[in-house]
Amino acid sequence: MALALLTYQTSNTESLIFRGDIGTNQFYVFALGQIGDINTEGGVPILKQPYYTAAIRKLPEEALGRLELVIDKHLMKGDKVFIQLFSFKSEQGKGMAFSDILQIKNRKNESRRNLITQD
Repeated sequence: MALALLTYQTSNTESLIFRGDIGTNQFYVFALGQIGDINTEGGVPILKQPYYTAAIRKLPEEALGRLELVIDKHLMKGDKVFIQLFSFKSEQGKGMAFSDILQIKNRKNESRRNLITQD
């Protein structure tokens, strides 16, 4: 099974910034959900019914599978939000890969080091 990689980089007053790597896949989306949206399929946690899914995007070939996600903080609902990156070989969703689910702690005055839980 192929995997996509997603890591937290930094944040500012308006957004959260993540780095992703989707290998040889060219298309990707990210999804935001809450704890009740996480299901396990074949032992792998997946956001099955996220409250937000970005539009599918195509990564240019010269990016070599690497991408940056800048996510507006206004998309965060509640104090715990989960993010997952999905990638595909085709725009129709064939050849899916996905990242681990990261937890975003959406609390005011939260220190940067506690903002993302990458277990």
